[in-house]
Amino acid sequence: MEEKTLVKYIENRLEYDEKQLVIEWINASDENQEHYNMLKAKHTVSAFNDPLLDVDKTYAVIKERRKKRRIKEALRSWLPVAGVLVIGWLMYDFFNSPETTKSGIVDNVETGIVEEVTPKGVSRAVTLPDGTEVVLNVDSRLRYSGAFQGSLREVFLTGEAYFEVKRDTSRPFVVHAGDMNVKVLGTSFNVRSYSEDEDTRATLVDGSVEIESAYGVPVRLEPLQTALLDRQDRRIEIKRVSAEEAVSWKEGKLIFRETLMEDVLEDLERRYDVEFVIRSEVLYNYQYTGTFDNLNIDEVLRVLKISSPIHYKKEGKKIILN
Repeated sequence: MEEKTLVKYIENRLEYDEKQLVIEWINASDENQEHYNMLKAKHTVSAFNDPLLDVDKTYAVIKERRKKRRIKEALRSWLPVAGVLVIGWLMYDFFNSPETTKSGIVDNVETGIVEEVTPKGVSRAVTLPDGTEVVLNVDSRLRYSGAFQGSLREVFLTGEAYFEVKRDTSRPFVVHAGDMNVKVLGTSFNVRSYSEDEDTRATLVDGSVEIESAYGVPVRLEPLQTALLDRQDRRIEIKRVSAEEAVSWKEGKLIFRETLMEDVLEDLERRYDVEFVIRSEVLYNYQYTGTFDNLNIDEVLRVLKISSPIHYKKEGKKIILN
């Protein structure tokens, strides 16, 4: 099929009959699907911004990120390969337990606490005792009482998860994510609270939620709004998001909007269970805008190489960037 027709399909500029022909062509073979995925990724990508344009604006952030990354890499050399860094209220490396390796679930009989864990590269659905449906993103942990007793239904999240809460007006549902608490009765929303991130964020898809923190008055969100709690200045900022961006990861998409290179790589590490090693300091200064739509790691690397001055070498799960 002609590339210009595929581009028109990506840009939603085809009539219904033409769209159906493209869909049939894409589904005809794995090769066609891969060709379309690569074309869409390249078309969506607007590449890395010129690092010289934003140096003054982002220097302080980049400097702090480099410091944190050096600390992180130093700790890696001391911890076992299977270990993870324990930060804040996280408990000790749960990934080392035999139960986690088998099922991703540990049920502490003595305390009645259940922990759901996903390793890097794996996301999965979880049903809570009250019927609430959760999709746990890669490299995430959810802790909760196995019986949901008391006046509150409380869960503790590290990482990212999408919630469809079973409505119960007598018992509010509360997600504790770092310094942010998300309180609801029945609604659909997404919470992201990875320890490496600069902020904790909650995005409302449908219904109504109240965002609480120890640093200010509660904030109520409207659908397709995101609350970002900055972990440094402890302020909450409200932003609007598109329906696609709200929970794109559930559909296998990674969407970036002027995202620092280091943040892009951290998301890729979690999604594909790989480790990036940056050998060129200038790469820290780049920002990236683009969408990876259900690509495998090799396709992602090819897109990055096409759209930017990046060269890479794979050594097992380690990817070296120059």
